[in-house]
Amino acid sequence: MVQSTSWLSVLCASIPVAFFVAFIFLPESPTYLMSQGKQSEAKAALRYFRGIDNDLDAEIKALKEQLRNYVKNRVTFNELLKSRATFKALIVSFGLMIFQQMSGIYPVLFYAEKIFKTFSISLNPPGAAIILGFCLVSSTYFSTMFLTKVRRRVLLLISFTAMAISLGSLAIYYHLKATTLSSNNTWMPLFTLCIFVSVYAAGVGPIPWLMLREIFPPNVRRRATAITAGFHWFLAFGVTKLYQNLVDMVRPGWTFWHFAVTCVVGIIFVYFFVPETKGRTLEEIQNEFDGIHKRRKHTHVIEVETVTGP
Repeated sequence: MVQSTSWLSVLCASIPVAFFVAFIFLPESPTYLMSQGKQSEAKAALRYFRGIDNDLDAEIKALKEQLRNYVKNRVTFNELLKSRATFKALIVSFGLMIFQQMSGIYPVLFYAEKIFKTFSISLNPPGAAIILGFCLVSSTYFSTMFLTKVRRRVLLLISFTAMAISLGSLAIYYHLKATTLSSNNTWMPLFTLCIFVSVYAAGVGPIPWLMLREIFPPNVRRRATAITAGFHWFLAFGVTKLYQNLVDMVRPGWTFWHFAVTCVVGIIFVYFFVPETKGRTLEEIQNEFDGIHKRRKHTHVIEVETVTGP
């Protein structure tokens, strides 16, 4: 175990430094080189990534076609907001990121040891934080099975509901503990937070990112994804930075109530504003954003009675 904060910082810094050194020897992206008109260099870079035995002509041709379509259909930020369907898709993506981050996932993960010390759990706080991290990682692995079998809206609703119940239970436990002045160690905080991070990893965590490819047309997807990602990390920084201030103002119990209520509002948002995307085409999703509801074709069956004589 690394006990010194300085050595821990050096150890963490060594990983990005190693990445930096390794990336110096990597060629530039073939797509970028192609966009700069450097076709020979793009082909050499693609050969580096694919190997010398592969036929690259078909992929080079596909890259040229993609770049041609991108330049032809490229839109500005103002044009992104002009289309009703794209604007609604942007609201959906922003809303999902807001409720994802305002649920308190990063404060729970980053302040886990401090939270466990506050609630006086049975295990030592560092060990409990490791268990919490293991639950997050393992649930992320199993979430791939849920995403292929369960509809997006259903998984979001279940995930937000379970997160709200977990956080509400933890807040109630804090108030009861403060009222009874009990100092008995318990497993309750660890159990509720393990459920919280597990259901987050199964639904609220991956689905907003997955929907970015499903609700935006190809010509605006890059710009919309970049804007949404920037907004996401801005929220992540703000919520994590202000968490301790909120705890100092209203105490941990009411802080967790705040996160629980945010999850409840997230349920309402998903139910009324987020479309189902699993098993649907982009055209169907865009039509729903535009308010166009195509009627299903009905097959009319005409029954003919045969009248027979006596």
